[in-house]
Amino acid sequence: MANIRRELKRLYLRIVTSKGAPHQVAGGVALGVFWGVSPLWGLQTILALISATALNVSRIPAAISVHVSNPLSAPFIYPMTWVIGNLLLKPFVGGARPIPWEGLELSPTILLGFAGRALINMLLGGFVLGAALGLTVYFMSLFGVTRVRQQIRMRKEAKQREKLAAELAGEPAQPSPGIEKQLATRPASNVKSRGSNAQPPTSL
Repeated sequence: MANIRRELKRLYLRIVTSKGAPHQVAGGVALGVFWGVSPLWGLQTILALISATALNVSRIPAAISVHVSNPLSAPFIYPMTWVIGNLLLKPFVGGARPIPWEGLELSPTILLGFAGRALINMLLGGFVLGAALGLTVYFMSLFGVTRVRQQIRMRKEAKQREKLAAELAGEPAQPSPGIEKQLATRPASNVKSRGSNAQPPTSL
């Protein structure tokens, strides 16, 4: 569980700090969610990257958000897309009917018919569900990215003000921890060698 939380936090920070304006990052997240709920397995990431490039939004958030469909969420997402697609197609081609499995000969043609109808339902339902989720996620991401970036900018400005106040007060600048460590671990031989290279004063 701790590893999952750590990974989610890493992905969240990767999205927030992605290149692009907040609306571009939010657009990338929305596109990733849109393609993520579609049943086009194996093509979701490619389609998200292509559409993100075409619409000039951030590609990294799009590629990350595609994984909204994963082994944990798939059992909930894809049945929902099938139900939505079936409801939308029902007025035109009729709803899906129970299959009379008794005495049914499962020929390749019948199986392809069942698979084709299920795929059409899930495609249509996925586009509708993806559009609704993508629009919702867009505004949520836009608000979140804008707020987090403002907080980061405020922290940087506060540090700059503290540094300027310390300089104006005449306080000596503190060396960074990396420099202190280098000074502490520097071998004494280096200091001796420098002293040995110094020229003695010439006598008059």
